[in-house]
Amino acid sequence: MGVFIRRAALGAVLGTMMALALGGVAQAAWFGVGSLSSGRYNHTATLLDDGRVLVAGGNNSGPLAGAQVYDPVKNTWSNAASMHIARTGQAAVQLKSGKVLVAGGFAPDDANASRSGYTRTAEVYDPSANTWTQVGDMSAARYQPTITLLEDGRVLVAGGSGDTDTQGATPLQSAEIYNPQTESWSDAASMSAARANATATLLRSSGKVLVAGGYDDATGDLASAELYDADADSWTPADSLAEARDSATATALQNGDVLVAGGDSGKGNALSSAEVYDASAGSWHAAASMAAARQTAAAALLKDGTVLVTGGESARLGDLLDSAERYDPDANAWTSAGTLAAPRKQHTLTALEDGRALVVGGNPGGFDRGLTGLERFSAMTTSLTDASFGSELVGHASAVKTSVLTNTGNQPLSVTGVSIAGAKDFAIESESCSGATVQPGETCEVGVQFTPSAGGARNAQLNVTDNQTAAGQTTATLSGTGHAPAQPGGTTPPGNSGSAPAAGGSPSAAPGGGIAVAGTTAKSSPKGKRPGARAACSVKNGSRRSSVSCRVTWPTRGAVALNVRLMRGSTKLASARTTARGGRAVVSLQTKGRLRSGRYTVVVSRRTGATVIRQGVRVR
Repeated sequence: MGVFIRRAALGAVLGTMMALALGGVAQAAWFGVGSLSSGRYNHTATLLDDGRVLVAGGNNSGPLAGAQVYDPVKNTWSNAASMHIARTGQAAVQLKSGKVLVAGGFAPDDANASRSGYTRTAEVYDPSANTWTQVGDMSAARYQPTITLLEDGRVLVAGGSGDTDTQGATPLQSAEIYNPQTESWSDAASMSAARANATATLLRSSGKVLVAGGYDDATGDLASAELYDADADSWTPADSLAEARDSATATALQNGDVLVAGGDSGKGNALSSAEVYDASAGSWHAAASMAAARQTAAAALLKDGTVLVTGGESARLGDLLDSAERYDPDANAWTSAGTLAAPRKQHTLTALEDGRALVVGGNPGGFDRGLTGLERFSAMTTSLTDASFGSELVGHASAVKTSVLTNTGNQPLSVTGVSIAGAKDFAIESESCSGATVQPGETCEVGVQFTPSAGGARNAQLNVTDNQTAAGQTTATLSGTGHAPAQPGGTTPPGNSGSAPAAGGSPSAAPGGGIAVAGTTAKSSPKGKRPGARAACSVKNGSRRSSVSCRVTWPTRGAVALNVRLMRGSTKLASARTTARGGRAVVSLQTKGRLRSGRYTVVVSRRTGATVIRQGVRVR
């Protein structure tokens, strides 16, 4: 009863990937996963401890207070409690307690907002209670500052745009620290330069925070970088970037280095170049350039160690991008990561625990309404072969055909379920996919049987679900044609050949695992004739093994010797012999192990070898 997983030959895998017409293929791609209750951009998205994603605030014809939570397991959205203050351009980070801190932003409804409409306020979201609590105010009102969780659990907020005594909406040089124990802020040492639209990344090797690039009103875009030491509350110069840039992405790699990609050059055009900060050497080196120049994009480190970068714009107030790229640090190479359903900037990209990534909202251009659309990315690829059954007599069960799922990706695939949608003419008779982990290049199988309920073309969809592909499932087409049985005195329809058997001869297969004399249907027999053979089976699961008991009804009263087998696909699980007397027989099949949930088949045949009954049995 072990799960059947086999490794496909490389040529077979490549052939399946290329021959898309043979079955469903889940490619590395984007897939829509519903809509937000309202569009939003310039919001925040924070991964929670339980794997859900909190989306808060943002802009949609004005700042938003509303928040929503995405559950990637159920692929559903639910409304969360609203923030106390509507804000856009805020900063957010998850605290070590599992709660989420939101600080600053543009909030003109705040009675104490700065003259430019920026807020000093901060609040904390508790996922377990679904509540927001206002905490102490920052010393400076800030729009789009950097925010970094320090190793000791405190939070560093630095730079951003704000108002000074002499100037409004200007880059800030100051920084401050939030202490979750006291729910209060304290001033930190100021940076060497005022910075807006900079990046900030915690270095795992040292616990210091690397702040790079950005712009100030004095010199424009910055190439400088600096390091914050929380223990010493001090900033020290770091090696400078090769190119000055703001509105870039910065991603901590699995080896502890930091990838900075794209951004605004300060000359109105976006950059395609990328640089890597070597944390151990304390220096930058050039990385391969992206295919597209982009700024105001989003980036996230995926579970496989690659970096996904999405959207953005080609220049300041330039063309919006719907492209995505993936960076492999080991190969120092970028590859295409598909195309978003809509071009966007000022969106969020969140890496999920299952290896996928979620894009939420974004600005479609202009400054009015945000996007409601949500898209999920996966690099996982799979294929599932179609199953075509040809013609079958109405009410008669076909032979079992196999649909093969192949993991054509480079990561293990966890299958969560198998189902059929559409016509009820198709049934799963056996499968080795549910609950299986299919390794790269390996396969699992689904055995399907076709019993047409009416004449004409019959179609359905086979779904194999998972928690790793973008769509969450791979599909294949099930097809067959039903032919009505011959009417008494009529001709034999196509696909139903042969004549009535002689006395004692082998009857033909009938629906529901029964048999019928030629010229009869699944529901009736010619007047004066006995109904076809049939079996009624039940399953009893013990703690260690199972038993299947069947009552067999036979169309003749003479003694008939029978063989009975319990099958799952082509695997025989148990067998027994019995003799039908007076048109009846009872048989019990004992298995060596306990049957798991799924569909099985009881096969009854004459001792001569002719199969007369195929009865499906479902174990729940």
